[in-house]
Amino acid sequence: HSATSTSDNNGNPINFETVHKLHQETIDQLVQELVPALERFVGQSVNIHDVNDYVKSYSLSIPDAIPSKELALAELEDRNGLWLGLRTDDFPQLLHQELIEKVAGKAALDDLLEKSCAEEQPSEIQHDDAFENNILKLKEIGLEFSGTTTTTYSSPHQKALK
Repeated sequence: HSATSTSDNNGNPINFETVHKLHQETIDQLVQELVPALERFVGQSVNIHDVNDYVKSYSLSIPDAIPSKELALAELEDRNGLWLGLRTDDFPQLLHQELIEKVAGKAALDDLLEKSCAEEQPSEIQHDDAFENNILKLKEIGLEFSGTTTTTYSSPHQKALK
C-alpha cells in the first residue's frame, strides 16, 4: 500500500479504497512482480488472481485507514524488506524497488537492499527450520500459512490461496 499516492488533486488524504480505484493497474503490476517471491517463500505456486483479491480485500477491510508516508516507512523493513529478500536475478522486483525509492528515498532503498542481501534466503526453501521461520514472518505481516497446499489469511475476510 505504500507504493501509491495518498492524496487527491487538492491534497486531501484518501483511503485505501480510493487508492485502489486510482492505482489498481500499478497495484496489479506490483502483485504480479511479487508472486514469484511469494511462491518461493511458501514453497508452492499461488494463483495471482487470489493474491490480487486478497490484497484488495485486505485494503477494503480497513475502510477508515488512511495510507501515509509515515505508515509506509514504519512497515518498510518488515514488509518490503521481506519481499526484497526473496528477489532473484530472474525476478529482481524493479517496480517494487522503484516504488520504495519514490516513497522512502534512495538511501532507504539502498539500506533495504543491503539488509536483504545479508539475510538472503536459500534458492530453494527447505521445509524445516527455514520453513518455520517463513511461516512466522508470514504471520508477522498478517498472512498465515497452514499445511502444504493452502495459505490462509488471519483476518476478518478469510481468503485462501490455492
